[in-house]
Amino acid sequence: MKNYNDELLKEFEEKSQTLYKQLKSVGPILKASVSRRNYTCGKMNCRCTKGYLHTDLIITRKIDGKTQTTKVPKSQESEIIDRVNNWKEMKTILRKITNTQIKMLRIANVKKAI
Repeated sequence: MKNYNDELLKEFEEKSQTLYKQLKSVGPILKASVSRRNYTCGKMNCRCTKGYLHTDLIITRKIDGKTQTTKVPKSQESEIIDRVNNWKEMKTILRKITNTQIKMLRIANVKKAI
């Protein structure tokens, strides 16, 4: 039984190291939600009065408990989307690291009890 637990611990340790390497490779992050907003500008002769709405990319985030929305310039749209996706990837990796560490802790507790 000890041998099996030692193998599991080693396997989880290797998995943790792989996840830490993945975490280091995540690029710049931005903790926010991204969405598109369609709107009319209010000008009488604008195309949006005929149903062809203007579209902006916006990010929404919480700052000091308040929701704040910011328009993203067209020139930065792909960069901002990448940063938000990096944030999501980082959260996923951290969740996997946490789960692996919990499993390692449980195995260590079983080894201690034996």
